[in-house]
Amino acid sequence: MKKNLFFIGLDIAKADFAASIYQTPGQSIVTKEAIPNDPKGFEMLLSWLKDHHIDKKNCRICMEATGVYSQAIAYYFLFQGFPVSVEPPLKVKRAFDPVGHKTDPVDSKQIAEYAYRFQDELTSWKPRDEILEKIRQLLSVREQ
Repeated sequence: MKKNLFFIGLDIAKADFAASIYQTPGQSIVTKEAIPNDPKGFEMLLSWLKDHHIDKKNCRICMEATGVYSQAIAYYFLFQGFPVSVEPPLKVKRAFDPVGHKTDPVDSKQIAEYAYRFQDELTSWKPRDEILEKIRQLLSVREQ
């Protein structure tokens, strides 16, 4: 797996999500909060990443598996060509000491740092083949 310069941690909830950018230890983590968990929010995140000179060639997006809440954004960024990792929440949680007051921004920072620390162990998320083909068809119909 190639080394990435930026690690994007997403903490996904039903209505919105928080995103954090992690580069290297000692550098500040940039966080954006309360992005709508819908296609407009995904476009907002993509624009925010571009504002920070981040694209599909120099980053990895990482999120916890939250079922239906994380699927749409994982598909969106996968189809945009970004490397995406979807990790078990317990695995991410065990990588850190307990935090007193957890918030979405704190969680997204931890997920971004987790992606950096364990980058050699991350696997690229891939949907099942039949679902991928169905989504491609739906997207092509939508664009017409």
